[in-house]
Amino acid sequence: MENRVTASNERSDLTNPAPRRADEVVPSDARESVVLGYPRALMTYNMEQFESIWHENAVHENAFLPEGALPAFVGRTQIVNHYRAAFQKRQNVVFTIKTVHHTAVPDCLIMEFRQTSFVPESGANYDQHYVGVFYLREEKIFHLRLYADPLAAQRALSTLLSKY
Repeated sequence: MENRVTASNERSDLTNPAPRRADEVVPSDARESVVLGYPRALMTYNMEQFESIWHENAVHENAFLPEGALPAFVGRTQIVNHYRAAFQKRQNVVFTIKTVHHTAVPDCLIMEFRQTSFVPESGANYDQHYVGVFYLREEKIFHLRLYADPLAAQRALSTLLSKY
């Protein structure tokens, strides 16, 4: 898989500089629809929908990690099981999308987004900004490299990281 990604002129409908809820963004094409399926399914805890967007042999990498977190999840089953456990009790889950970038690599999109939620197990609010580099294959997420602030994750999830 080629690691060099350059921008193209294609854009989603996110020309307004204000971030919008994931469920309010209109995808510009089928690729964006797949990528936006990630936050949309988690907002509603629709794990069947979430599972349907992942390729069977998908890899989900976590670029910057708080202590105790796994560096990657390999295969759709491990990815879905991780998110099922991590989001099972979450409350008020909202994903806002800043932008979706199309790249010169046809099946690579980059999404800038934010997640807020309440984590009852720790009693903390979770507020995280992400950059996700999504590679698609067969109209499913095949590889996700997720960049996030490990300190924000540790503040809200420190007592739970070993469980996920």
